[in-house]
Amino acid sequence: TAAASVKGKLVYSTDIQLEKYPGKFWRIDYLDEKAVIKTKAFLAGDRFYSVQTVSYQTKNINSAGDRFFDSFRIL
Repeated sequence: TAAASVKGKLVYSTDIQLEKYPGKFWRIDYLDEKAVIKTKAFLAGDRFYSVQTVSYQTKNINSAGDRFFDSFRIL
């Protein structure tokens, strides 16, 4: 659904975990593969958490995005 909403293509999806909470990480390419959306989503009890980065393809791999994702915690 996320990919369809931006007329993009799901490129990658995998199961992940944050401490004891199950989650998913996925990447969507869109705008004719000129832009990228990366999402990490988690279920914690009856709550859903999602963090995203959106960037141009040329800036897709960067340490700031990685630090942002790594900074997320469920307290």
